[in-house]
Amino acid sequence: PFFLNDMHMWQEQRRFVIQSLKDLGLGKTKLEEQMQDEINHFQDVLKSFKGQPIDLITPLTPSMSNNISTLVFGKRYDYDEPERKTLDKNLDEISKIIGQTATHIFFPWIKHIPFLLNWLGFEEGYKLFAVSDEIFK
Repeated sequence: PFFLNDMHMWQEQRRFVIQSLKDLGLGKTKLEEQMQDEINHFQDVLKSFKGQPIDLITPLTPSMSNNISTLVFGKRYDYDEPERKTLDKNLDEISKIIGQTATHIFFPWIKHIPFLLNWLGFEEGYKLFAVSDEIFK
């Protein structure tokens, strides 16, 4: 039956994801400590607003990106560091573009219509990936 093929693929993907997460530090106390440090820093940032209303995205974005940066690069960026701000801006823009380009998942033929590539954000996405790639090098 067809579902056995899907089950086999699912099991392989699950094994891959679990192994990848273990390789990145899942289950290790060092990773947990780094994430806890970032959470503590995030709490300090929230306390600095002294109960005033804020847009939570402003402090939350760098906190989340720092957790990802620590996990992937082994490096934490200060909230005001230009590289981190560039990465966050690119991540935000890429997220918007991915939302637009998801259309081509359901209609794969759409990518063959030239004017739609720009409208869907492919060109802009390529530029943002190039800028981020330079930071990663």
